[in-house]
Amino acid sequence: MLGTLFSLQPILAQNQIIIDSLQNRLDKVKGKDKVAVLNGLAKEYTTFKAEKSLSLAEEALTLAQKENDLKGQADSYYIHGLIAFAKPEYPQSLKFFLQALPLYEKLNDTKGKATTLVKTGEIYKFRKDYKKALDKFKRALELFSAMSERAGEATALGQMAEVNFQLANYEEALKLAEQSLNLAQEVNPDTKTNETARESCKILAEVHRNLKNFEEALTYKDIYISIKDSIDRHQKTLGLELQSRNHEREVKEREAKHKAEIRKEQEKKEKENRDTVQYSMIVLIFIVLFGSILFFMGKFDVSQNMIDTMIFLSVLLLSRFFIVLIMPYASAMGADAPIVTLSANFMLALLFAPLQKYLERKLKKKVAEDIAEESEKDTLREQVKQLSEQIEQNKQDQIQKEKEAISKDLK
Repeated sequence: MLGTLFSLQPILAQNQIIIDSLQNRLDKVKGKDKVAVLNGLAKEYTTFKAEKSLSLAEEALTLAQKENDLKGQADSYYIHGLIAFAKPEYPQSLKFFLQALPLYEKLNDTKGKATTLVKTGEIYKFRKDYKKALDKFKRALELFSAMSERAGEATALGQMAEVNFQLANYEEALKLAEQSLNLAQEVNPDTKTNETARESCKILAEVHRNLKNFEEALTYKDIYISIKDSIDRHQKTLGLELQSRNHEREVKEREAKHKAEIRKEQEKKEKENRDTVQYSMIVLIFIVLFGSILFFMGKFDVSQNMIDTMIFLSVLLLSRFFIVLIMPYASAMGADAPIVTLSANFMLALLFAPLQKYLERKLKKKVAEDIAEESEKDTLREQVKQLSEQIEQNKQDQIQKEKEAISKDLK
């Protein structure tokens, strides 16, 4: 299992950059452009995630048929063929390739047609139908040559060399394998990634061995092993690089997630602090409001309608405050539907109705008491005033009497 996973690392390393690029474009495109991106992703996933590749290819095919996109349909059929080929399900794979071929022909897509012919030839080769296999490879070679597509020519020549080797046509196989090797080295001198050159050397070694050219066979065998080892080392390096990049990405993702959690927690605390301050201010406002009503109601001549209005507004604001207070908890429990909000308003109305009546009674009683007290004070003030006037009058009368008495004595 570990060996299988490690062998996938270089494939992942080679494809990941392309996959990331296509994935970033996927949500930004529509129509035929989206078909192309879906097919591109499906093709990259064929080597290590067959189910995902198949899902993407099916989505691309459906959209391509809707958009009447022949190119998209052809590419989708070709990718379906690759997926079936890898399982291997050769009859199903051949069916898809044969569906793609006429579409590429209709589109004059020479490269698509040539590539599909190569894969079709491989299926016939595995089924040992060498005649049909050679026919497909020859047709593909002609198309690649017409395009001066050297890499494709090298691949087709290598496949033809292998078929001829299986047919014991060693001289023909030798010639074709040498041509394939020369072209492969011309296209890609770097042996670390030249898989076509590797396979050509393998065929050359086997052909020379069957021709009893043991020295040449050994030479090509050594070259084959050298290229194979070079490719293996390169792939392991790619695998390690991918592991390193994945590790770095995971570390960054963990750090970003941790920072996001800290930021979310801070925002939550800040909101709680703001809510606490706001709730405290609201409670203080209610206290001041009700206190003001109780304190000033008897100090001024306020009509009964004004009293009722102030009480109604105060109770209404208080009920809305409780609605605002409890709704976050209701939402957290999934009970924020309109019927729930309406029910909460109804219950609060029932609860606050007695409070309103109670406050009206208290305020009316307070007003009556204040009026009675003020009336009593007015009476007392009037009595005190009359008493003061009476005392002053008595004092003046006494002074007048004394003056009259003194006046008599002098006479």
